[in-house]
Amino acid sequence: YNDKSVLENHHASTGLQILQVVPQNNFLSHLDKKTTLNFRRLVTMMVLATDMAFHFQLQNDFDQKLAVVGQEKVNLSEPTNRDLLLQQLLHGADLSNCGQPWHLAQKWGKVVVEEFFDQGDKEKALSLPVLPLNDREKSTVASLQHGFIEAICVPMYDVMSRLLPDLKTLLEHSRKNAAKWKTIMDSEQASKSTTKS
Repeated sequence: YNDKSVLENHHASTGLQILQVVPQNNFLSHLDKKTTLNFRRLVTMMVLATDMAFHFQLQNDFDQKLAVVGQEKVNLSEPTNRDLLLQQLLHGADLSNCGQPWHLAQKWGKVVVEEFFDQGDKEKALSLPVLPLNDREKSTVASLQHGFIEAICVPMYDVMSRLLPDLKTLLEHSRKNAAKWKTIMDSEQASKSTTKS
């Protein structure tokens, strides 16, 4: 994939291949070629939009083209607006663990960060450089989750919920979860300071 959105390209490609390889899975088989090609285009476009490398550009485009004009003025018959909304919705769903009730957000937050730390452990074992995000000696679950929710999820769900008010729950939970992670982070830092003294 030319080192561009490798994981996302792989996911889109594999998902579409499964439809072709396993005939009973191919729910597109009854569609005409034009509709099938449009479906493939949409799936690929939406899955590629989940790459965090494009988060801020997607967020800016969504904010500028859709959310700023208000729900009643968004022209969803315009294909570029529809595509942008679909991209933002899947991206928002991809990150939605942050906007779940605390018991779910905490569980998934730990799972995600542990995956980062496992990668960092493997990189260290291979004497490769390790990003602070992946280094369990330099970061904590609480600090990473708090920072991610504050910088990424809250602004994203704020814009999305202005266009789609039913998504406000994701924003509210994200704010509450960021506050809980901050409390844990502050407690960890205080404990570290006490230990050093």
